[in-house]
Amino acid sequence: MSIRISDTTERTLLQKTIPVDPSGLSNLDWTIPPGTNGRLRIDVSTHNDAQNASLLGTSAVTVEEFAPETMKIQTVLNGDIPAGWITPDTLTAEIALKNLFGTAAAQRKIRAELSVNPARHLSFKDFENYTFADARPFSGNSTTVSLADTKTADNGKATLSVALKEFSAATASCRLFVEGFEAGGGRAVSD
Repeated sequence: MSIRISDTTERTLLQKTIPVDPSGLSNLDWTIPPGTNGRLRIDVSTHNDAQNASLLGTSAVTVEEFAPETMKIQTVLNGDIPAGWITPDTLTAEIALKNLFGTAAAQRKIRAELSVNPARHLSFKDFENYTFADARPFSGNSTTVSLADTKTADNGKATLSVALKEFSAATASCRLFVEGFEAGGGRAVSD
């Protein structure tokens, strides 16, 4: 098998033939050259002469300079959250965004998405040995809903409404993804 790694200018950074074990697997250890940044393309092909080689696949990775996070975010769902399920009618997410040194990150943009999926295999922490049937399963497809953007107050806190009445008539599994942005708006931390 032949591996070729190139940068955005199509400059070859690595061209190497590597053996494949009997199960069809292989491994490559490679150190990225210092100063290499941006998108790298990885081409994998059969190892034959150049005219008979077949491309097996292509992938890409992005290499960036390490930049430490400058903020910390914490999200807590509020409302009556029992050990089972909740209704989204009054559900809110309380967000606290702080700078690296623990001070409030005031007036920062908060963006959130809620992934809604059919609930599978209902189980509850205190009832591991029980099987539950879902009387009202979510019959829709998996979807992601963008929640309204907001900003943190002067104390670095914000409240997001997660009230999604269109999903309250069925049992669904949800994941909340929240991002808090730096003052310039570019980089974000997530929870």
